[in-house]
Amino acid sequence: MELKTIYRKKMNIPYVVSLTDFWLICHKAQMTLDTGALCSGPEQGKHCQKMCGGLEKEYYHKRFQQACKVLNESSANIVSSDFLHNMMLHAIKGFKSVNVAYGLNFSYLGVNNNHYKSDSKINFLFSGTLSKHKGIDTTIKAFKSVNNKKFTLNIYGDGPLRSHVEDEIKSEENIHFWGSYSKEDTKKLIKENDVVLIPSAWYENNPIILQEMIAANIPPIVSNIGSLPEMVKDKKTGFIFEMSNVNDLKSVIEDIINNPIQLNEIKLNMYNDYKIITIEQQVLAYIDIYSKAKREAAE
Repeated sequence: MELKTIYRKKMNIPYVVSLTDFWLICHKAQMTLDTGALCSGPEQGKHCQKMCGGLEKEYYHKRFQQACKVLNESSANIVSSDFLHNMMLHAIKGFKSVNVAYGLNFSYLGVNNNHYKSDSKINFLFSGTLSKHKGIDTTIKAFKSVNNKKFTLNIYGDGPLRSHVEDEIKSEENIHFWGSYSKEDTKKLIKENDVVLIPSAWYENNPIILQEMIAANIPPIVSNIGSLPEMVKDKKTGFIFEMSNVNDLKSVIEDIINNPIQLNEIKLNMYNDYKIITIEQQVLAYIDIYSKAKREAAE
């Protein structure tokens, strides 16, 4: 990483860094400690060495210095959320970035036009990696504790907790595990579900599944972590609960089940408030950033 950066600078070759996670300030990329708790930042590598050991002592600080060099000497750093920018700025003084949202391919997406009455049965969707940091354990515990069984929870995905998930729901008539799905099935999922869950227990950075469901006009339930609260306004364009808090998530679920009519207003708010860009628009934004970098290098 360091040699390539020096070479580019010597040859006057501009470069742009597109950040999608925390890899440059976290060798695990997820900003989680070995204990599973969330990390507040590398502290120039000192915190990494203390809380996530196992590597050579010199590695952590050297890696942090190289990351600073790469980001400070780039022509531009692209992020897709204010949260990611703020996390990087907290770790690296003077960090600058340009915020460009992810664009979507709308060809495989549909729009959910369901309208709800007081007695409507609600279908909830979880789609993602079956792992603790994605919140599947919190999700299952919350739904199993719900008293009003006028719902269905559809779980799609795969991961290290697959066997645990299958074992936990084997006697639950309202919870179904369907395994993985392809993009061709996305329209079917959108049509058949009413609310999507993104109950992450780590610092999410603008997850694509959230943007897809927003574009499809499906109200989201998200945890209050990472960029998720940045994208969802509680009880206006979705629902927010305290991360990993089973009782809080249960309360949100029961509120929706007992009063499904509220989803109609939330879907209308989503339609009016959100503007999801296309992949083509994202590409145009990137071209503009790269073109500016090229012009400045030539001056």
